Amino acid sequence: ANMLCVAAAGNASQDIKKTPTYPAAYDVDNIISVAAIDSTHALASFSNHSHKHVDLAAPGVSIFSTMPDDSYQYMSGTSMAAPYVAGVAALIWSYNTGSDAGEVKTSILENVHFNTKLKQTCATSGHLNAFDAFFASTYPCENLSKVFKNFEVNDIEMEGQDVWMATDRGLIAMSQNTCDYTLYTRNNSILPDNEVNRVVIGNSGKVYVGTSEGLVVIDGTSWTLLGANQIGLSNNNLNISALAVDENETVWIGTRTGELGKYENGSWTIFNGQNSPLGHYGILDIAVSLTGNIWIGTNGGGVVGYVNGAWTDFNHNYSNHGSGNYVRTYAYAPPYLRSSVVQSITFDLNGMMWIGTKEGFVYWTGGQSIAYYSRNIGIPKDDVRDIYFDKNDAIWIATAYGAVRYNGFGWTHYNTGNSDLHSN
Repeated sequence: ANMLCVAAAGNASQDIKKTPTYPAAYDVDNIISVAAIDSTHALASFSNHSHKHVDLAAPGVSIFSTMPDDSYQYMSGTSMAAPYVAGVAALIWSYNTGSDAGEVKTSILENVHFNTKLKQTCATSGHLNAFDAFFASTYPCENLSKVFKNFEVNDIEMEGQDVWMATDRGLIAMSQNTCDYTLYTRNNSILPDNEVNRVVIGNSGKVYVGTSEGLVVIDGTSWTLLGANQIGLSNNNLNISALAVDENETVWIGTRTGELGKYENGSWTIFNGQNSPLGHYGILDIAVSLTGNIWIGTNGGGVVGYVNGAWTDFNHNYSNHGSGNYVRTYAYAPPYLRSSVVQSITFDLNGMMWIGTKEGFVYWTGGQSIAYYSRNIGIPKDDVRDIYFDKNDAIWIATAYGAVRYNGFGWTHYNTGNSDLHSN
């Protein structure tokens, strides 16, 4: 039957994954499980919760409610929160009578108001947003930026007109031609968790998805989940924070705890502190050079290279530091790094390496390096999160305080004040 059931999560202050409360804990497609929040948007002290089995939250403290004998009273409980969600579902259905239960549920859950106070307490990490849920269901293409504005996008990969986005709420597959998109979560796919860190498309067309609980490989309509046992990682090292695929479809994965996995010819090889310079620092990025060598950005250990089968590591402890407020060229190898926290590595069309760190970024030719940071080129802050080259070889720098573009002539800074960015 085409019915959507809105269930109160319960009022025992419990994680319903560990102590199930039904029907909220049922893992079925036509149930929305609702927790309660107070007037500060924090989880109510009595509310049950679960980042797996509770979908979202809604107001549930001191709600003016009907009572028997034509009276009213302020009430608290997840039974006060659930009707808000049911009402929004009815509103959406009244304007979109052809929608099925799954589409209405998707409109509500994909358009919550993201709330940091609700992280790890419900699957969406958000509370009900009636306007966005209704608007997205009624005008989906025109509202695309509004749909995604509360998503934390960790990675983007494009092939032709297909766009894949790794987000904190699942994996988004979207067509640039039609604006149609699908949000894959643990509820409608084999994703083990909604926290998706990386996405890469191989030459074969396979889509590789790094999540907080393993690797998912998408081959057309076939999905495969690889966990610790299949890959050979330590049981506590499932959180895949970096991912790369070379031209031969060799897959490289890195974890937040410093293990590196290599999949080639049907088998996995694991590198850690026992057989490589890795293992002491989390892996933040993996890049494949034009010559097929592997370069790894770490969280405190600088840059690690796997070059022609041999390991080398560079960090700021023995890089040349120099001084001054202008762009300086250093005829030294290893590259000049002002920080050993390397968050991004990429290569331009000439095969030269660009390294993004917590303190600016570095252009390295292998024999000399140029350091760029806020004082000498005007980027807003030195915290460089990602580096990308477009088809015209213009460089785009994603920082913690906006985006910067260099087209060969000058630097342009984009932020919430002069662009459509919803957040810096």
